Amino acid sequence: MIDKNEPAAEMDITPEYRDQDSNLGILKTPASLPIPRPSSESEPTLNLPSNSQATNIRDTWMWTYRNVGSLKITETILPGTHNSGFDKEAPYTPSGDTCQDVSTLKQLLGGIRVLDLRVQFFGGLGSGDARRFSIFHSTTSGRTVQEILQNILTFHQANRSKEIIIVNFHQFKNFTTAAHTELASLIKNAFSQSAYRSKLITPNLKSMTINNIWQRNLNENVVIAYNTSNRDSAFWPGVNQRWIGENTPSTAKLKSFMDRVAQESKPQDELRSIQCAKYSLPFHVPKNLSGDINTWFKAGESKNAYIQKFFIINTDWSLRSNLVDDCIYANYVKTR
Repeated sequence: MIDKNEPAAEMDITPEYRDQDSNLGILKTPASLPIPRPSSESEPTLNLPSNSQATNIRDTWMWTYRNVGSLKITETILPGTHNSGFDKEAPYTPSGDTCQDVSTLKQLLGGIRVLDLRVQFFGGLGSGDARRFSIFHSTTSGRTVQEILQNILTFHQANRSKEIIIVNFHQFKNFTTAAHTELASLIKNAFSQSAYRSKLITPNLKSMTINNIWQRNLNENVVIAYNTSNRDSAFWPGVNQRWIGENTPSTAKLKSFMDRVAQESKPQDELRSIQCAKYSLPFHVPKNLSGDINTWFKAGESKNAYIQKFFIINTDWSLRSNLVDDCIYANYVKTR
């Protein structure tokens, strides 16, 4: 059962940063020197791998900097994780599938705003068993949909309720019509606030800017994208994931594909992602592209920067790179 009042989990933390003369914080470019904020404003963040430096406030970046407020959700440049439920902290960590370092809760605290899920239905398990809806890729990781929904609820505590999270249910295995109905009920019950209110941002709000949604003051902060026609009316169509279509392209070939995607037009109300991920040979494991990602998606000061041509950017080992900080700054550039 999902506990909507469960306290935040304990985790390793290091200080975050905010300009000392501003209540909102002064946005820093990813390469700039962080300024320690007063201890009275101290908030926890993650211990990230050593080659990633958090120069901006990550856990509340959308509300802290607020420049995304003038954008619609479908216009925003958002950092996402590929195969979000396959992380090194999961009960099972198959080498060919594990592509994130930390749990979905820690991903969100690290600034990730889009989760990518594939769900397998185990109908032989009892109706109260969370494993009925398990996260899978080639196998399962031991993570469940119920656990990830709980992580989102936990994340939205501690003054993080303004942070908008997209959960993309991308693929379904062994599903029946009844299984889709059951999963929809599980999701909607998790995010129900009362008989008449939900945390879900429903499709009829697509035309609103994030400011419009915040101004409703209804604590709406979760988009469910559901990649099948058998979709509840409260859910958005699935994210259009632009994938190269092969697992082991050369890095140059992957970049060439991304260059073509960068030139594509996008329907205004469509959620779209670029899948910046590949496997490496000979062991067929997710490759760490952090160095390339830092180069390709460097935000810079120009509205013509490469990152400005994308929306959701899904990567493996997502918190090893500067992608979160580059997305934060790219939205600032996009809206100024």
